[in-house]
Amino acid sequence: MFYLGLGTGITAGTALHYPVDEVIISEIAPSAIQASKEFFEDHTNGLYEDPRVTVIAEDGRNVLRGSNQTYDLIISDLFIPWKAGTGTLYSIEHYTKSLERLNSGGMYAQWLPLYQLTQDEFAIIARSMTEVFPTVSLWRGNFYGHKAVVALVGHQNDFSLKNRSSIFSHSKFALLDQLNGQGDRVPFLSHFAGVLKRSDARIITAPINTDNTPIIEYLAPINHRLEKAGKKEWFTGQHMLEFIGSKLNNETLSVEPHLSGIDQAWYDVIKAGYYLQAYYVLKDQGHKDQLAAKETYHSLVKKAAKSLH
Repeated sequence: MFYLGLGTGITAGTALHYPVDEVIISEIAPSAIQASKEFFEDHTNGLYEDPRVTVIAEDGRNVLRGSNQTYDLIISDLFIPWKAGTGTLYSIEHYTKSLERLNSGGMYAQWLPLYQLTQDEFAIIARSMTEVFPTVSLWRGNFYGHKAVVALVGHQNDFSLKNRSSIFSHSKFALLDQLNGQGDRVPFLSHFAGVLKRSDARIITAPINTDNTPIIEYLAPINHRLEKAGKKEWFTGQHMLEFIGSKLNNETLSVEPHLSGIDQAWYDVIKAGYYLQAYYVLKDQGHKDQLAAKETYHSLVKKAAKSLH
């Protein structure tokens, strides 16, 4: 695994819960590495003692470009989009080099803070990734309304949920808990929010972010100021729901090739994630329909649990 960015080190430390052979972390700010060791070491799951881990004080983009080492998974952590230099981490040159550094079946996870992006930046990043990766899937990092985080996952090969057995096994445990009334864990598959296509109406018209035309580098700071002035809105709340909802209706799911071969009961689990997020969006707005959205979530999950068990 390769982590582009360390932060506190807590996220990278979670990798050690799994049977990984090697974890390489690149952090551009040496002070961040020192702060991670000094203040968060108790929460990093032995990150700094594990012999499988290498932490490098270097620009992650340059590390990927300057080495021929390949990985099963590259994780690009959350960045503040309007900070100088960040725009190059969303360029097609960076994505192309990252794709070359993936092993067969490998994935590149691009985490995005939707509470710091307008729809403009999201569309540019999505368009740039779909220009490079054969398939880009969309996953929720949480179900918040106005603090939403998502991951755009670029796949080295074509992507099929049918071949991801761990997703279904983890989801089944959560479904069983729901059925027995013993817990409220969200099924992992409910985090799935669809597959992005270059032809999507909100993506196809977006420009491509390149090293020579670093649009994000200049647009993000402008939109940040416009949002502060009340003239732009982040890509959260209702805007995000409308975009994701357009990908998760019955007609779309039934013809989605990446879902081919899975039990149709899983469609309800996928749609349930939408209604759970809708609940939090409506709750933030003080909307009277918030409870109806949560009831729909529970209804879909229980229906799927009965069918699959």
